[in-house]
Amino acid sequence: EVALSAMKEAGLPETSEAWKKAISFLQRTQNNSETNDQKWAANDGGFVYYPGFTYHVDGGTKSYGSVSYIGVLSYTWANLKKDDDRVKAVGKWIRANYTVDENPGMGQKTVYYSYMVMAKARQALGEPTIVDAKGRNHNWREELGRKLLDLQHPEGFWVNPVADEMQDNKVLVTAFTMNAIQAILK
Repeated sequence: EVALSAMKEAGLPETSEAWKKAISFLQRTQNNSETNDQKWAANDGGFVYYPGFTYHVDGGTKSYGSVSYIGVLSYTWANLKKDDDRVKAVGKWIRANYTVDENPGMGQKTVYYSYMVMAKARQALGEPTIVDAKGRNHNWREELGRKLLDLQHPEGFWVNPVADEMQDNKVLVTAFTMNAIQAILK
């Protein structure tokens, strides 16, 4: 995520070999058997942490929320458009798993990081609403914003009771939340 963002910000030409390699890596982390040449790839369109490995609570190579949103962001930075089949595939996964109550596939583990990357990915796509797999229309900005306000502690900070990945650190979690709010407001 950070490397691709830096490549984009640095103005690396779209024809660069580095972008081609980055897209190849992304394809190999996406559960999209049409574009992923790895034997493990399923076809739900979501992402795993790295080729053949997931942090999904059920293990295996199941897709999960935060990394699927990172996949959207990464494809955006790599100049793939919304109508690209790889972007459409992850969009389908996100619609099927849309929620602001957890990090899909992870529960409350890393949920604040998930909120941040969800907001950044949705903002990058420029879509004010999302239609879930059941056809329900969601104003993601409003829903996520309300959720974050509900989770704020009276002293002003946010913290996850699930300590994994330093989510019990109120400074880190508050920073993730502030980044999510910044993307919500853009």
